[in-house]
Amino acid sequence: YRTLVEHSQVGVFIMQGDNYTYANQAFAAMLGREESGLAGMSFRDIMSPESLPVSEQRDRDRLAGLPVAPDFETSLLHRDGRRVHVRVSIGPVLLDGVEHMTGTVLDITRQREAEDRLRFHATHDPLTGLPNRMLFNQRLAQAMQQSGQAPDRRRRRYAVLFLDLDGFKWVNDSLGHGAGDRLLVEIARRLEDSLLEHVLIARYGGDEFTLLPDGDCGHDRAVDIARSVLRLFEQPFEIAGQQVFSAASLGIVIGGDGYESPDQVLRDADTAMYRAKAAGKSGFVIFDDAMHQEALSRLQLETDFRLAVERSEFQLHYQPII
Repeated sequence: YRTLVEHSQVGVFIMQGDNYTYANQAFAAMLGREESGLAGMSFRDIMSPESLPVSEQRDRDRLAGLPVAPDFETSLLHRDGRRVHVRVSIGPVLLDGVEHMTGTVLDITRQREAEDRLRFHATHDPLTGLPNRMLFNQRLAQAMQQSGQAPDRRRRRYAVLFLDLDGFKWVNDSLGHGAGDRLLVEIARRLEDSLLEHVLIARYGGDEFTLLPDGDCGHDRAVDIARSVLRLFEQPFEIAGQQVFSAASLGIVIGGDGYESPDQVLRDADTAMYRAKAAGKSGFVIFDDAMHQEALSRLQLETDFRLAVERSEFQLHYQPII
C-alpha cells in the first residue's frame, strides 16, 4: 500500500487535528515542497487566504456534527506564492485508535484556468480586451434595476455614453485593416488609462464604444466625462510609426423611469450619437424625447412610403418648367 501511495500521481495526505502527519511525493511536488517539509505543518500554512475561512467553517461544522461534503474545491499556496487550485476528497479514519483525517488532492489548476479563459472570452472583446456588448448590457441592466428599486431620496441616477469614431473607414482604406485594429487598441488603452477607475468601458462593436459611469451619474457628471473623452482625441495616435489623428462623436442618455431594458437606452444613445455626427462631429449630444419622436416619425414615414408604392397610392403629375 505504501508503494502504491508513494508512486501515485494523485496527492495523498494524513492529518491529525490541523497538522499533516504524512504527505506523499505528488502532494508535496504540487506545492513545490519536500515530502518531509509538509509533515508537522498546519493546513493553514498552505491554504490561500481567501480559501481559509471556508475551510475553517467546514471544520467547525464537522466538529458540531453537521453534515459536511467529503469532496470540495479550494486553492492552496505554492512555495513561490502562486495559487494551486485543487479538488480534495477527505474523510476520517482511525489509526491506532486515534481519529485522523486522510484524503486525496487533485491539481485542477489548468482546468480552472481554462474555464476562466472561456468565461473571459465570453464577456470580453478579443481585440481590445475590453468588456463586450453582453457584459455591458448585463451591467447596465443591474444599474437600471438598482435605480428603479431605490426610494426617490436614495435613487442612484445612471447615464450611458455611446461613442463612435469619426472617419475610421478612411484609416482602414488608407492604412489597412491591421492599422485600423491597432488604432482601436490604442483608443481602448487611452480610454482605460483615463477613465477605468470610475467608468465601465466596453467595445460595443466595430468602431463603437460604450461607457457606463460607476455610482450616481446625472447630467453634469455625464457631460464632464464626455468632455474628458473628447480631449483624449486631441493628441495623435502612433500607428506603425505614423501619427494618426482620430475624432469621436458621442451620444448621451440620462437614465429615467421610461426605460425598461438596456436595448432602449442604447437605442436612444445611438440616436443622440448620430445627431452629434450630423451637427459637425467631434462633439456630444444629450438625448431628449424630441429625438425619439423624430425617429419614430421617420420610421413611420418610410413605412408609409413603402406601403404606398405597393398599393399604387402615388399619382404622377407633370408640371412644365418655363
